[in-house]
Amino acid sequence: MLLSGTSSVLHFPLQPSEPHLTRYLREVKHFDDNTINNEIYVVWTYAYLPFLLLCAPIASVIGDVNTVAIGALCRVFTRFILIFGTQKWHMVVMEIFYSGGSAAETVFFAYVYTVLP
Repeated sequence: MLLSGTSSVLHFPLQPSEPHLTRYLREVKHFDDNTINNEIYVVWTYAYLPFLLLCAPIASVIGDVNTVAIGALCRVFTRFILIFGTQKWHMVVMEIFYSGGSAAETVFFAYVYTVLP
C-alpha cells in the first residue's frame, strides 16, 4: 500500500507533462524552438549521468527511502520552477532538478524490487 502511494506521488502528479512541455515553454514562457531544443532540453541529458552515478552511493549511505524522498523533492522543485520561472536559466535549473528526480527513480525501482516478493 505504501509503495503504491509513493509510486503514484512520485510519478504522476510531479512529473512535468512531457507531451505538453514544449508547447508550454513556447506559448506560455515565450521561448523559441531553438532555445528549447538546444539550450534547455540538453541539460537533462548531461545532468542525468552524474546524478545516476551518485544515486547508488548516496542510497547506501542515507538509505533508499531518503534518496527517493530527495528525488520527490527534486520533482516538486521542478514543478515550482516550471510554473514560476521566467528566464532561460530558470528552465536550465528546472532541468537539473528534473534529472535528479529521474535518477532517484532507479533507486525507487530497486527498492521496490527488494521489498516485493
